[in-house]
Amino acid sequence: MINRMKRIGCFVFLVILCACNRQISETNPIQAGPVSSLPSLVNGTTGERLDRTIRDHYSDFSGTILIAQQGKILLIKGYGLADQEKSVPNTPQTQFAIGSITKSFTAMSIMILKERGLLTLQDPICQYLPDCPAAWEPITLQQLLTHTSGIYDLTLNPDFQKFDTCQEHKPEELMTFFKDHALDFPPGSQFHYSS
Repeated sequence: MINRMKRIGCFVFLVILCACNRQISETNPIQAGPVSSLPSLVNGTTGERLDRTIRDHYSDFSGTILIAQQGKILLIKGYGLADQEKSVPNTPQTQFAIGSITKSFTAMSIMILKERGLLTLQDPICQYLPDCPAAWEPITLQQLLTHTSGIYDLTLNPDFQKFDTCQEHKPEELMTFFKDHALDFPPGSQFHYSS
């Protein structure tokens, strides 16, 4: 399948996410741009082959896939269920909680800024955070990116478990779950995955 996709010039980025059990609508402020108005589309022979391959070989896949080639959508379709209890299917408009995928985009953004000479990985994070706790002063961007900062993982906070992660929130609102928590270890001394 991958070799076939290379031959037709497709780039596929598959991310498995949990559905938020709601649809994008005109009244919902979190929109996916022009994709939010697209119906399912299986375009042309290539789109049909891709759809058939997904259905035949990945029948357990649950999510939404968009495959485009040179700006032309070949396939945009939901597979499986967004809500198993209510049998709500995934569609191109299904919203997903993106979770830790943002870490990759954040890391790439920081590396681009580093490449442009706008920051260094040794910069203290307090240089970029208003009201930074004193305990965070020795933490560098590199330690934050490599999970060696010692900052408490907000997902371990019991109150965060009840938090609606499918809604848009300001960083200050999320920081309330870990900002006042003691560091788990001195920055740079250990590795511990942290959101």
